[in-house]
Amino acid sequence: MVEACSASVRVLPSRELVADPIQRAAERIVDFQSLNLGVRQGAVDGLERWARSSTPPESGLRWWETAAAGGSSLAVHALVALAARPGLDPGHVAAVEDAYFPWISALHSLLDSMIDLAEDERDGQRSLIGYYASPQGAAARMRSLVTRAAQATETLPGARRHRAILIAMTVHYLSAPGASLPQARVLAEGVAEATGAPARPARALSRAAGLISCRAGLAG
Repeated sequence: MVEACSASVRVLPSRELVADPIQRAAERIVDFQSLNLGVRQGAVDGLERWARSSTPPESGLRWWETAAAGGSSLAVHALVALAARPGLDPGHVAAVEDAYFPWISALHSLLDSMIDLAEDERDGQRSLIGYYASPQGAAARMRSLVTRAAQATETLPGARRHRAILIAMTVHYLSAPGASLPQARVLAEGVAEATGAPARPARALSRAAGLISCRAGLAG
């Protein structure tokens, strides 16, 4: 599988322009996973130190929000997609890297943490959402991240495509069963409010598709 992926990437026309940003994004994922998945979810000191040192200056991010951004694979996917374009502008690569890390990637991982709240609580697993002082505080920060992530897409070449990715990702998590559980409801409502009108029809379609899939499974 590794060889097949490597062979596919090697034929992309602009692979050299994205090689370094992809390497940085991949290294962040490895660092996050190595520090977050310690023995029995033990001390968080190493993860916190790494995240603080990786937080972009003046971003205002909490350390666990930076850790969330580091653990997301979205930047890798976005950069690989860019490499398929011949004659790629290096400035476009830098803009996409900066948009996805930290803003879009932080939202991605925190949404994932949101829908896992009940499961993490039950299993005694570390939850990035759990570092907020209260559900209300977490909801406020999530709303802020939605706004910053949306703003980050606005100046990108092909902004509509990145905006669509952001909305689709958000709707996916808002439509997950875990988002309607008591532990996550206030967060999900805040995210839905910040995402606004564009997410409403997509969220309805996503829920309908989920019901159809569930009924088809039961019928089978």
